[in-house]
Amino acid sequence: SLLLEQNRFWEDRAALKSDPHIKALSVSPLKITHPAAGRISLNEDRVYIIRGPRQVGKTTLLKATIKKLLDKNIDPRRVLYFAFDIGGIKDNRDVLDLLKTYLGWIRRYTHKRVWILLDEVTYTPDWSTGVKAAFDLGILGNATLVATGSSSIDLKKGGDRLPGRRGIEPEKNDIEMLPLSFRSFLASVQPGIEIPTISGFSCGDIHDTVTQISFHGNIIKRAFEIYLICGGYPLSMVSYHKDEKIDESVFYTYLQTILGDIAKGGKREIYSRELLYALISKRFEPVTWDVITQMTSIGSHNTVAEYIDFFEASFVLKSLYQTKSLGGRDISFRKRRKVYFIDPFTFHTLNAWCGGSPDSFATTRKILTDSAIKGRIAENVIGIHLIRYFHSVLFWRNKCEIDFICIKERSPYLYIESKHQPIITSDDKVGLKKVGGGVILSRDTLAFDETNNIAILPVSYFLAGLGV
Repeated sequence: SLLLEQNRFWEDRAALKSDPHIKALSVSPLKITHPAAGRISLNEDRVYIIRGPRQVGKTTLLKATIKKLLDKNIDPRRVLYFAFDIGGIKDNRDVLDLLKTYLGWIRRYTHKRVWILLDEVTYTPDWSTGVKAAFDLGILGNATLVATGSSSIDLKKGGDRLPGRRGIEPEKNDIEMLPLSFRSFLASVQPGIEIPTISGFSCGDIHDTVTQISFHGNIIKRAFEIYLICGGYPLSMVSYHKDEKIDESVFYTYLQTILGDIAKGGKREIYSRELLYALISKRFEPVTWDVITQMTSIGSHNTVAEYIDFFEASFVLKSLYQTKSLGGRDISFRKRRKVYFIDPFTFHTLNAWCGGSPDSFATTRKILTDSAIKGRIAENVIGIHLIRYFHSVLFWRNKCEIDFICIKERSPYLYIESKHQPIITSDDKVGLKKVGGGVILSRDTLAFDETNNIAILPVSYFLAGLGV
């Protein structure tokens, strides 16, 4: 009866149409397709683990997968959806019982492939042990299992507990589902526009590709201004698209998911608020945990480190480390580090909360009228995109500064500076001259300094071409 409660489409295919996620998809003015959907093969024995923040669309992806399968006219009973956050599954034994119950029942009717979609599994401790037990019992044959969750640490532990039990190419079965990148955002708000992808990472190659991208320049720049407001979350994107404003209820919904994670993680809300406010007030300047301790009532830098780790695991923050030496790849763990927000909308939501604003959208609009702060938010967006794309991203600060040192296996380093300003001067090139060239991401300028091997590119064009 528990299984049937969450799978009404078993008895009536039309029941899926009344599902709130499917209804929202059908009436949405934006056709948002997350790239993560394309990484799931539905015809192989695999155990996929999809990790990402709440409200990013993980449940919608699973429901859309059900619709896709039913549209192929398969027997609806061959698809199991189960949400752990409402299903009352307490431990690994319950997980095993869930799988045994379903598979024992469905195998009475068919031995064809089945699809098991488990949502928010991190609500249940040791969930992966139950999956492992089912695999070891031999009942997961001819089955594709997809598990989603909102804690990167819990999901990584879950994956680690399933060695040899996740099908072919297990390294491809871990999928990070983050807010849409600017390129994916652009594909949703401006469908039909073909944007070249940056592939070669010499400064000349990047400049040539971005020059092609510039043919759509006005559209891309307008879209980037919107992206700096609503980021890559479906709710905020759709809300802005409808009214050119994000409804307060959207900010509230997203904030409540973060506060729920704070409570679930056993963290203090007041410490969380103070820490996030301190980070926001530093405007993404490099900090140490001692600096945060001095700015808050948190009594220990160890506690600050613990909270930072928690917010990274909850897909709120991401840290960027310094390199020990310019040209090296060794990380300096003792020096100050930069801390970025995972998405512009994450930043705006938490900025309004920390400041006690009753009108989050007005606060968002106001902060973006300050060109210096807007430039910092653009740097935040650049940093997150580069972290998602490159094998490793570091920065350098010692007399001169290089914002991003991008390291990709078997490729030369790519040095990038963020200068969100209308004019680029020779002083802005000092750091890149020292390393033999690189990229300056400007507000509007598109140029190539051949003498110094420096490509100067509008940030919106560059991010539109970055394949994340």
